[in-house]
Amino acid sequence: MGKDGKVSKGLEFSLACESIEVVLVGLDNAERKFTLREFTGKERDAFMNQMSQSVVIDSEGKVTGFKTFEGLQSGLLARCMYDDADRLVAEEVIQRFPAKVQTELYKVAQRLNGLSGESEELAKNE
Repeated sequence: MGKDGKVSKGLEFSLACESIEVVLVGLDNAERKFTLREFTGKERDAFMNQMSQSVVIDSEGKVTGFKTFEGLQSGLLARCMYDDADRLVAEEVIQRFPAKVQTELYKVAQRLNGLSGESEELAKNE
């Protein structure tokens, strides 16, 4: 019961991971279908562990910058982007996408996986 004497509703979540369909049009005008999928907690933690190798941390434990930007966007996408055969898309394939396409997919993947807050905070410290 809340301070105002009313019964609070509580929290309700879906345990189904979200996904977003993506269509990329090739140079031959052929459409290729992909899916960006939300991580499980275990997948998110593995990604965060991988990314921790690429950041600079100050004496207070705060992220202050990057050691390298290599694989920053493609690394996330390679862990959550699936092709139409339900296989993860290889990072080498994603790295050949145009930079703007990679960046837009990265932003969507960040939001989908609840990572955009950490990235925005890091950008402020740059």
